[in-house]
Amino acid sequence: MCSSYAANVAAGGTEIVGRGEFMQLQEAWVHGKSISEIARLTGRDRKTVRRLLR
Repeated sequence: MCSSYAANVAAGGTEIVGRGEFMQLQEAWVHGKSISEIARLTGRDRKTVRRLLR
């Protein structure tokens, strides 16, 4: 990754969700956790979690 990507992330920009984190999100959803609860647990925005679980 380039340094501009790291600077963007450090400044609160977008960050790519890895496969492992995506699998954790899906597993929590399948086990009945709400989108809001998953967002709190992962530190992701609720809208990001919702988009990923569609």
